[in-house]
Amino acid sequence: MQVVVSSAFLLLRIGSYVYLTLTSGNLNMTIEQRAAEGFAVQLGVSLYFFSFATSFYTSTLTSKYFRDIFWKRITEFYRRCCGQL
Repeated sequence: MQVVVSSAFLLLRIGSYVYLTLTSGNLNMTIEQRAAEGFAVQLGVSLYFFSFATSFYTSTLTSKYFRDIFWKRITEFYRRCCGQL
């Protein structure tokens, strides 16, 4: 699952840079087209860097063991900071 999510984010980044490279010579682009292009590139970069955190989310969502451990850690943290549950 983690490989699929990371690959999808990487492909989005590659796709946005390929599109930027192919359209960079077009001088007749409107402001809206340039803004959409910039947004697509920034979204691709942001999702690419988010892919480094996907191991936590995919493990927590797909494994009961990781969810149990995560819940125990949250309750321990809450007990230390805010008192007893």
